[in-house]
Amino acid sequence: MRGLVGALAVSVGLGFVLAGCGGNKPTSVQPSGQSIANNAQALEVTFRMLTGSDDAAMVDYDAIVQGGKVRLKTVGYPDASGANPFTPVVLTYDGTRLLVHDEGNSTPYLVYENAAHAKSIGGGEPALARVSGFLPFDESTQYSQWLCAKARHVKDGVDLGRPAVKYSCAATTGGLAEVWIDKAFGIALSPLVPADAKFVVNPPIDAGTFSTAPPAGVKSEVIGSGAKTGDKAPAFTITEVPPFVSADKSAPGKPISSTELAGHPYVLAFFDESFLFGGDDGAVTSLRDLSDLSTGGTKPAALAVLLTASNFVDKGGIFASKGWKFRVAYDDSRVQHLFGVSDRLDFVFVNGDDTISAVRPGVMTKAELQAALGRLK
Repeated sequence: MRGLVGALAVSVGLGFVLAGCGGNKPTSVQPSGQSIANNAQALEVTFRMLTGSDDAAMVDYDAIVQGGKVRLKTVGYPDASGANPFTPVVLTYDGTRLLVHDEGNSTPYLVYENAAHAKSIGGGEPALARVSGFLPFDESTQYSQWLCAKARHVKDGVDLGRPAVKYSCAATTGGLAEVWIDKAFGIALSPLVPADAKFVVNPPIDAGTFSTAPPAGVKSEVIGSGAKTGDKAPAFTITEVPPFVSADKSAPGKPISSTELAGHPYVLAFFDESFLFGGDDGAVTSLRDLSDLSTGGTKPAALAVLLTASNFVDKGGIFASKGWKFRVAYDDSRVQHLFGVSDRLDFVFVNGDDTISAVRPGVMTKAELQAALGRLK
């Protein structure tokens, strides 16, 4: 059900779910780059969409928005009968943090810190892309640019019976050609919200409506905002991949703590397990270059982190066969997310004073690696 929250997008040709924030008093259109509306009154928007997607044939949406906050609940159904609903997915944004609750995921609660500047796991889109349509339209933000790139005011008018502003959008892959934005609440209307949507002003709201704290004792994960040059590197512990010694894959690996690396420059290279078995798109070569340039991961220390959800044993010397001589550890991506990255290949360069020197997603050339290593201090 990870993809359920994208079902609305399928029905309108986008790649994300939209949600929002609101107010009540109509306002005039703001100059380009400013939020069209952002007051503290609340709005609830409910509607049903037929999607025709693989995730759900029909999805119910219920969004409550208030002053830059949003709570979006989606419930999908395998067909248009409304029977046998899937597990609900709830996204809650409190103006800073985004909580994603999806029982269909191995980790049912994900928390994005500083969500306005974070990327979603795996996709590379803004973390708020899935709720962008219910946030106040503001051309200076990532989420509004994702919704409607290079928005150009077309006209004022009425859409879905509400005073609204029509914008045309730059042609982008999977993006909108145009969108109506509600004047009072700043949220997206047509074509993302159907004509029979219901709008309720000032619905019941309590202390838990916009809470982004996972319940105590549940399995959750925190995804930091993107690490920047000069930031303090987060503390972490990962597990070194043990050598294959028998048919028993439960051989314990040695824990590796960030304290072991502190005091000297080091490099972390997070890489997807699929790169071990082909389809590397240059990743294997990039990691081999890192191994060579760091003298087998010793000068400076270089540690590759295999992204896998389970224990891993180096059966058959697979790392050596790739030409990698550095140490390899594994983690279920939690440490990767502490650094605010979530790609299939990410490089993090850390100075001896434990500050971030650089973060580079994707394949790096040998020259780029050499330059990044040269800037470590």
